[in-house]
Amino acid sequence: MTPQQVDKMLSDYNRCRSRATHIKNQLAIMERQLQQEKDHALEQDAIHAQSYDPTPHGNLPGNPTESLVLRYMSGYEPKYIKDLQQDVDKVRDELYEAEMVIQFVDAWLICLTDRERFVILHHVISSETWVEVLDQYEKQYGQFGKEGLRKIKKRALNKIYEAAE
Repeated sequence: MTPQQVDKMLSDYNRCRSRATHIKNQLAIMERQLQQEKDHALEQDAIHAQSYDPTPHGNLPGNPTESLVLRYMSGYEPKYIKDLQQDVDKVRDELYEAEMVIQFVDAWLICLTDRERFVILHHVISSETWVEVLDQYEKQYGQFGKEGLRKIKKRALNKIYEAAE
């Protein structure tokens, strides 16, 4: 992975975590709706298959319900169900991409020290200013300078870039 890709993933981390949670909820609703539509599709088509036509269509009497069931058993799905399935698949793909970012960033944060992780989480991931990061850093770790934080950030990013190769 290039450093630019790593930087983008780090900056997108919080958005991806939020988005993944939202998508999981949305996906559960969509999958439930899809299943309900699949359950009712055959039922709805069967109602329409019951229309009787007194006109003869050959030597044997037709059985529209049987032919409908055979179509469904051989894999037939109405277009609106296929469209719903495509929507579910798109949302599932988006969830996969967000979860991949989360997993990569979580793995990279493991290789950092507590201080390096603090700087990356606050400055790179949360986009806090150096003044805000320094203020919080001093509350947690004691007196420190902005240049020291920049060195910690550089060392941490080098570790992450190395882990991402």
